[in-house]
Amino acid sequence: GTPGRRALSVLLSLALCLSLLPGVALAANTVQAGDFTLTSDAALTAGSAAGNGDYYYDEANSTLYLHTNKEVTVSNATSAASTQNITVQAPSEGTEGYTPQITLNGVHTSGTFTAAAGSVYPLALTVTGENDLAQVLLWDTNSVGGSARATVTIGGDGTLNTSGLRAGLPVSSTTLTGITLNGGNINVNGELKITDCTVEATSIYGSTVSISGGSVTSTGAGGYGIYGRFGVTISGNAVVNATGGLWNNVAQVGIGVGSGETITIEDSARVTATGSPPPTSGYQTYGAPGIGMIGQSGTSYDRTAHIVIQDNASVTATGTEQSAGIGSGLRTSATIAISGTPKINAQAGPNCTNDIGGGYNGSATVTITGGSFAQGDISAQTVGGQKVATGYYVDTGSDANFPYEVKQASDGPVLVPKTVTLQMGKTQQFTLVGADSSASVTWSVDSTNSSIENGLLTLGMNETADSTLTVTATVDGDEYTATVTVQEPVYTVTFAPGEGGSGTADPAKVSRNDTGTFTYTLPNVGTGEGLIDFTAPEGMHFAGWRVSGNATAGEGAPAAGQI
Repeated sequence: GTPGRRALSVLLSLALCLSLLPGVALAANTVQAGDFTLTSDAALTAGSAAGNGDYYYDEANSTLYLHTNKEVTVSNATSAASTQNITVQAPSEGTEGYTPQITLNGVHTSGTFTAAAGSVYPLALTVTGENDLAQVLLWDTNSVGGSARATVTIGGDGTLNTSGLRAGLPVSSTTLTGITLNGGNINVNGELKITDCTVEATSIYGSTVSISGGSVTSTGAGGYGIYGRFGVTISGNAVVNATGGLWNNVAQVGIGVGSGETITIEDSARVTATGSPPPTSGYQTYGAPGIGMIGQSGTSYDRTAHIVIQDNASVTATGTEQSAGIGSGLRTSATIAISGTPKINAQAGPNCTNDIGGGYNGSATVTITGGSFAQGDISAQTVGGQKVATGYYVDTGSDANFPYEVKQASDGPVLVPKTVTLQMGKTQQFTLVGADSSASVTWSVDSTNSSIENGLLTLGMNETADSTLTVTATVDGDEYTATVTVQEPVYTVTFAPGEGGSGTADPAKVSRNDTGTFTYTLPNVGTGEGLIDFTAPEGMHFAGWRVSGNATAGEGAPAAGQI
């Protein structure tokens, strides 16, 4: 052949070789359907009606129908937002082996994305770039009912902005992986699994809700914070912030479940949950827990939540009104198990005494075997208002924000509290944790001015302020000690008008005088040395004063409104 023909042959051969190399993309097939551009590596065939071909655009209904097994990417044909809908639908020739794989890459429409019922599942939906859809509906309102059996996976590294994501009964499982979802109201009748996503929602509901990794926020503006009818699990390094809202004019929990179901917070998850305040009108006035079971009217305790917090989780939970921070609301119950090394800050509503536990007129069974807590009392050996489990004790923690740490007496008995500051004349109960229940314990204190019996120390009035005493518990010759720092007594000085009423000056720390008795000198805030000026209610005068505690006060009428 001629040199020209030989050169052409070489070029054609080179082109063929390049086409066979891995990583060299062939030209994609691109078609126009309404406002949308469809792209696929395979040829796409237009249908004459919904269900025919790979796609069909119904102009009358402003809807793009996709019914293909080919991988298809959808984007807007123009930069302007659309008003058209996208529906994934089974092909008319049958559904066997139909597993649509759709990618949304820059779809902007005020229309709705709908995946028809069971016939189009499992559905793999990938999100790349920025996408705006009015709603995402994973069901078909025209389909007949049936048992849940289908699955949906929405993954990718893109963003999906929508006012709501809803999955109906044909969908047994909805999995979100890696995406950013600004999703409004997320309502899934089947399982909802959220893995390594960034989610902003007004409400999250599922038959079960599992969150692993990522960041999830639910404001409660859509009713619930996060609610799993048959359970909630938050794990991995998930960061979750959930606030309860109002549903049917009833305050909802930040994170809640149906009665008898379990909330589990584990691994290194970080959770903040706040119950809704009660509505401004209506019968419901008892608020809701941050985590647990909402309250109920009536007298029964027939609704309960099981709560498990473990591993290295971090939890901040705030209840409102008559509800616990972690636990139950009015007249409901909870079982709570806290173990491992979690950090917990639980605060009850103003009309509930249990930060962790039962709400007002509610109940709870609480088992605490580990963790560091923001609220506690080393003297009383409690955290969140609850005693720790047998064989465990409350000690000073290393984290200033969570200063009460629950420890196990694993290396032998521990006398608790280990350290305490106590006012003269007060008592303190000591307990030897981890000792055999049948062991004989001998108690002693290294001062003749104080006494101890069965672990109950009574601090004498003649101890020396700011000194330290040692309490010792002895079992079979082994001694276990605790330290007591002595504090002067503090009295509240109250001034009462002669005809009723009262007025308190200030909490007063008394001091000993030369005769060994305790005296209180009034602060110099009056018109004379050592005087306090008072204005008695109209028609009344100050007849005297009294002090609380182990002290007496003189009686007498003040002159010129001064004491």
